[in-house]
Amino acid sequence: MYSSAMAAEPPNPYAPGRALAEEPEAGRAGRPSRWLAMVATLLCLQPFAGLGLYVLGRTRRLLFWVVPSTVACTLMLVAVWMVKPTLFLIAAGATVLLMLGSLADTIVAAPSVSAPTFRRALVTVLIIFVAERAGFLGVKRWLVEAFSIPSGAMAPSLLVGDHIMVKKKTSTIQRGDIVVFRYPPDPEIMYVKRIVAVAGDMLAIRSDTVFVNSAALPQSASPEKCPRLGENQADVDCRLAQESTGLRSYAIMVEGDFNTDLSPITVPAGHVFVLGDNRHNSKDSRAWGPLPETDLTGLAVFVYWSQGQAGEIRWDRIGQRL
Repeated sequence: MYSSAMAAEPPNPYAPGRALAEEPEAGRAGRPSRWLAMVATLLCLQPFAGLGLYVLGRTRRLLFWVVPSTVACTLMLVAVWMVKPTLFLIAAGATVLLMLGSLADTIVAAPSVSAPTFRRALVTVLIIFVAERAGFLGVKRWLVEAFSIPSGAMAPSLLVGDHIMVKKKTSTIQRGDIVVFRYPPDPEIMYVKRIVAVAGDMLAIRSDTVFVNSAALPQSASPEKCPRLGENQADVDCRLAQESTGLRSYAIMVEGDFNTDLSPITVPAGHVFVLGDNRHNSKDSRAWGPLPETDLTGLAVFVYWSQGQAGEIRWDRIGQRL
């Protein structure tokens, strides 16, 4: 008779061990995730729009998108600072095409055997996303920022629905510049107006004419029609004029018969005097006095997009310098 121990079959030397038997399950848990790749591509904007390819282990293909995207984004910043709207629009169009291309590549790319584990990929994506957001906030704070125009106070230079680029540089401000600033009565609100006088200037307004240091800013009649800002625009007497500070020439709009006279004042040190180009429909330094230069946040340089209140695209305004 055989004992129970002897009756047991000998172990099969070819049977998979415990670690080997569990390897397929572990492999499934560590496979690159297609949905994580898609989320990474959609969440992380330029220049990391193709980050999903990292999740799939396609590092070389990721660099194929990241390098030109970085160049395009850099050109956008350079275009704002050099006031080159055409270059900006070309670079912006390139970033959109690169973003769509990287998204399509992420959809069709096959995962690589060298792809990172799900956990490692997730941590990397979150770190890059946070770093990208921090970089974006830094660019807005110190380099450039986009704004939209909600009112007609700067018409005809800026219309409702205009989207403008602003460079964060106020050390070389001069008369005629359009500036973005914190509204003195409520610093949480951003305003946009034109500088007509700087520190030390004596300014006065008589019969819609601005006098700086006792000299009137030259005005000439404009044959252009006033832009339609509301339903009753046609019922209001309106005229356009071309005004010049000596350094800059721009259009202003005067509606109706209003008295905008202002007694002579001297702009104090560290301040500027700002007016809206729509002179009779603008709350500006005439209401709250000279603007502290510390409230300035940047210079408006050009319109990069414009859409009317009815949704129509105003192609003629896109790329217009300010």
